[in-house]
Amino acid sequence: MGEGTYLDNSVSAQPSKETIAEMIPWLGERFGALESPHRVGQVGWSVVRESLGAIHALLDADKEDSFVFTSSGEEAINQVMLGMFFTYIQESGRNHIILSSADEVAHLSSMKRMEELGCSYKIVPPGRDGAVSVKALEAAITPRTILMSLGAAHGLTGVVNPVDEIASLCHERAIFFHLDVTHAIGRVPLNLNHPGLSFVTFRGEPLHAPQGTGGLLLKKAVRTAPLILGGGEQSGLRGGAFSLALLSGLGVAAKTLSEAKDYLSTEIARIRVFFEDEVLASIPGSEVLFLDTVRLPHVTTIAFPGVASEVLLYHLNSLDVFASMGGGPFLPLSATLIESGFPPEKALSALSFSFSRYSTEDDAQAAAQALKKSVEKLRGLSRYFTGV
Repeated sequence: MGEGTYLDNSVSAQPSKETIAEMIPWLGERFGALESPHRVGQVGWSVVRESLGAIHALLDADKEDSFVFTSSGEEAINQVMLGMFFTYIQESGRNHIILSSADEVAHLSSMKRMEELGCSYKIVPPGRDGAVSVKALEAAITPRTILMSLGAAHGLTGVVNPVDEIASLCHERAIFFHLDVTHAIGRVPLNLNHPGLSFVTFRGEPLHAPQGTGGLLLKKAVRTAPLILGGGEQSGLRGGAFSLALLSGLGVAAKTLSEAKDYLSTEIARIRVFFEDEVLASIPGSEVLFLDTVRLPHVTTIAFPGVASEVLLYHLNSLDVFASMGGGPFLPLSATLIESGFPPEKALSALSFSFSRYSTEDDAQAAAQALKKSVEKLRGLSRYFTGV
């Protein structure tokens, strides 16, 4: 990006120059509609095929799977929920849904609408390790449970859920399993062809795709209903024309992410560890949370006792370092930590830092130095801080 150190990549990451270059022609000179039978319209199908091929490759999609290009991850999640209602819940009478309090806002807020449609749900909290346990999920199952909806990993804490075990549980109990892979895809190994997996969703922004992109993958014979009615666009699964510029940008991002998997799982992890070590060595009492848990290679959450996270975030912003305390697609980070059993005073002192493939060791060094300066200043101003 421009000036400053940007470590809020779980919300939105900078699109590459290659992505922007691919998008530009579709914003101007290539304006034809795909539905038109003439050459001006039909030329767009080449980018559709190429982009969908890259997305399918990233998701390791089977040829029998169906993909819906959406305007956001939130749209994709809502299509899972309402599609379940119209295609399965109404006809089966099974109307119970399980999700986690560590999930993103779209999962949780969609439950209000599902409740209005006559569904019930159970919210399972994460454990002290930040992950949702298979045992807790199994205990939440009832004879009417039809869907389990979870994130593969949390974009703020970095904690990875036991996806394969959860998919096996759903397969054994004949429960549909929806997995949002926004933060895990291309970063940690995922078996997206597990027989227990039904729906896969993601939003494009953390993948270095343009804003306003997302997707829903339907595994094999799984059905859904369109949120948006129109003609036969996207095999009748989402009506209306979509932006070829955005789809092409998402395709480039997917291709690049597929090619950068090894880099993200090694070099970015090294930079994250370097950052954590620098912070722990220079700021007394600081604590990396979930250190002994399976985590994403590019995300860390660190607590700074004696400092309120919102004040620290504001001060870091003045030093051109940009981190996160939640909001947007996320619940507040402090709420997620409290759900995991952390005391409020620790939860309210924590910030999340998410790196990207553009992050460098210099970025990590600059952020650690800014944190040291900020924490020392804010602790010095606090009448309640007595040292650690």
